[in-house]
Amino acid sequence: MLNDRERQELLGGLRELHWRAPLALLSALLLVACGDHFALWPLCWVALVPLAFACRGAGPVAALLLAWACLAPASIVNTLWLLDTDASPLMPWLLAGVPALAAASAEMPIARIVPRIVRALMAGALLAGWYALLPHDFAYLVPLGTLIDSGIVTVAYPKLGLATVAGILFALAWTCAEWHGAAPADLKVRPRWPGLVMAAVLAVVAVADWAGAPRAEPGDQPLSVWIVPEAESAERDSAVLLGEDGHGGVMLWAALPEPGAARLERHLWAAGRIAETRALTLVALARWPDRTEAWVFHRDRAHRFHHEWPAGNTEPLVLEGTGNLSVAPTHDLPETWSLRNDMQLLASPEQPHHESQLNWWLREQRRSALIRGTRRLVVWQGGGAAIDAQGRLAAVSKDGRAIAARLAGGERHGEAFGRERLRVWEIIASFCAPVLLLMLIGVSGVRWAKLRYRARTAEVAIEEVDNDETSLTPEQKDKITRVRRKPQD
Repeated sequence: MLNDRERQELLGGLRELHWRAPLALLSALLLVACGDHFALWPLCWVALVPLAFACRGAGPVAALLLAWACLAPASIVNTLWLLDTDASPLMPWLLAGVPALAAASAEMPIARIVPRIVRALMAGALLAGWYALLPHDFAYLVPLGTLIDSGIVTVAYPKLGLATVAGILFALAWTCAEWHGAAPADLKVRPRWPGLVMAAVLAVVAVADWAGAPRAEPGDQPLSVWIVPEAESAERDSAVLLGEDGHGGVMLWAALPEPGAARLERHLWAAGRIAETRALTLVALARWPDRTEAWVFHRDRAHRFHHEWPAGNTEPLVLEGTGNLSVAPTHDLPETWSLRNDMQLLASPEQPHHESQLNWWLREQRRSALIRGTRRLVVWQGGGAAIDAQGRLAAVSKDGRAIAARLAGGERHGEAFGRERLRVWEIIASFCAPVLLLMLIGVSGVRWAKLRYRARTAEVAIEEVDNDETSLTPEQKDKITRVRRKPQD
């Protein structure tokens, strides 16, 4: 059975849910607002602050309930487009609340004795670890991905994974709560203003980040690109898009679905004629149930490069030159080496089922281009986008119309094979998160047993003194006096 002290450490926050729950729900609303539905990305800086205030000092049970009530609904609302896909949303939605274990771990009884800053860092590291434990395909459950628009975070994005960014923001939020205090009684121990000041600083950073966010300047970009999302009308749309002055650059046509031999020959003849007369590189694709084929015309109608991918194979075709040209029949490019003058062309056979799913696609494409430091053209059924090497969206089509843009080359070489260099930290954190949780549970039990033993020893000694059954040394008497005056901690 739990004594009063243990019950307070474990379940004390349940009696305070009336003021803690609204803070957790406020965080959930902020996470939805900064998600793919509304894309109010500056709110990412402060979205987790109310949750940290709600969980701080609540105990592991209440912290788990509060964090789950915040993170799980926010992730589910941000991914409602899963209902329109073939994949069942049950599994990702069941895992949406798993990162709430980070708040519960930071509120374990043993965690109460560690320094405040260490506790905040532990909370952030655990959140990063639990998010990193989610399957790779469930990255959309991290509700802070819209920070790709942040000028501050963009500097770190090529090196840090998305789970790490979430962990850093949670550590900052938890630090605000640690410096503020968890309950009215804390006001007697330390002032609350440092936590409020830090929360205000995060709000100022969010406003400054929004005001200074990098924006593309198409007029200053060196390479012209064109995207034609409707393959059936590609020749006509290309002529309208190019006008009289369109020459040079790169053009990508969407894949023509299951064409016959005559239709395919006319399609390729038109592609070669445009590439030759307009002196540009044009990539045309055709798709069948068992394969996808691509033809690359480089300013010549007669000489064309042909490549075929069997169904399920998305290994990119790489044509070397001053800047490598990569072509792949997918929107999820595998990890490949890339240079700052490269151009990557992706033609996905899929179609987004919801505006939020498209927003998630676009931010992941921008993140990938930023990590690799390369320019990218991507086309899907009914749309396309042009992204520069800084991860900025230069042009996007969501209604099937053809688009044009001018893209800058990279200012630096991208990360090797398109990997975030410090993402290895997430692998370490993913191993440590469950182990640390079990360790905190075990050590908390040991601490409780130790405190019970000390309390029992003190009670026996006091009873012996009261009954005058034995004589004690002066040191023992001093210890008993201290126990009487001050409850065991």
